[in-house]
Amino acid sequence: MASTSLRQRHPPSRPTSNGSPAKRSVARALVATSASEWLAILALIFGGCCSNAYTLELATRQLPSSGTLITFAQFLVTTLSALPHFIQRSERAPWMELKPRVVPLYRWGVQVALYLSSSLLNNTAFAYNVPMSVHIVFRSGGLVINMVLGYAVQKTRYSLAQVASVLLVTAGVVASTFSSQSGPSTSKQERGEVGEYATGVALLFAALVITGLMGLWQERTFRLYGNQNWRESMFYSHLLSLPLFALRSRALATDIAAANNTTPWYFGTHHPHPTRRADWAALLKSPTLDLTPARVFALDHLVPALPAAWGKGVWVPSFWPPLVLNVATQLLCINGVNRLTAQVSSLSVTLVLVVRKALSLLVSVLLVQRSTGTPALWTGAAAVLAGTITYSLSKPPPSAKKTL
Repeated sequence: MASTSLRQRHPPSRPTSNGSPAKRSVARALVATSASEWLAILALIFGGCCSNAYTLELATRQLPSSGTLITFAQFLVTTLSALPHFIQRSERAPWMELKPRVVPLYRWGVQVALYLSSSLLNNTAFAYNVPMSVHIVFRSGGLVINMVLGYAVQKTRYSLAQVASVLLVTAGVVASTFSSQSGPSTSKQERGEVGEYATGVALLFAALVITGLMGLWQERTFRLYGNQNWRESMFYSHLLSLPLFALRSRALATDIAAANNTTPWYFGTHHPHPTRRADWAALLKSPTLDLTPARVFALDHLVPALPAAWGKGVWVPSFWPPLVLNVATQLLCINGVNRLTAQVSSLSVTLVLVVRKALSLLVSVLLVQRSTGTPALWTGAAAVLAGTITYSLSKPPPSAKKTL
């Protein structure tokens, strides 16, 4: 989920007669693009991105303190998936090298520091009892930070409708943030839980500010060197972050050990045989590990007549399957956002992603948490949704200026 926060940019659209890029609305893009292409785009965004949020919540509910491991896995897989686009043959050993960069390395270096920090803060917040529902709504409040930074740094002026929209988003984020707190704390334990939750919210707020600063830096980079370098931005933001995980090597090792000790899931053709559990416990170097599967995925449910001789399977610590699915769906999500950005204007992209986040919120509350949510949560989420859409449709004042 971390990587989708990085702004995806594509080459400018075909220029119009007045020299400005031609931007298409969703309606025009629907006409110009084949049905199969749109089906793929929507499947990647609503299927990939929503599945990404769902699998992230499954992983963090089992191991809330696994933020470092999750971030490392996401960055590693994203780097490897983008690597083929940036290597070329070389006349010297090892006969492969990175293609020349368009953007100077120092600009990616600053972006790496900001991007890695925000990703770690976002994923670490799960360790402080911040539910995914609040996480989704809070991260949707980036408009507030963007407006403050735009006014303070870029001297941007905003219309009354834009300011009102951001105030509505702010109220929604505040309402959702306090939605998981049932009332005044009385016992020492409850006060401790409130303090822990406040720490998690502070981490999310810090990540939001850092993400806003990263957006300004990235916008400046694209202004100087062209917005066609979005793929280079994504690649180096992840590649250059990997060595920095050496500073978190102890936390990473702790997360891996904890992940290996989560209650296992069993995958096989038949239900697990009790006498074989000791072998797997020895293999995992944890003889006391409870190998009673939390979930069993066996083919004999579907085909009861399978011969017993085919009975083979494996115990997998339950943290790993959601993590693998999370990094896989993250690639699908990024692919979908990039395809959408190539087809429609940034306004249309914003509106589609807002709807996607609303769907992710429904999945989190109804399917994962198996609750109906609190009135404050839904009121706050609705306010954020309405404020974001209103802001996207609002026009800036004629005298608005942006100076970078």
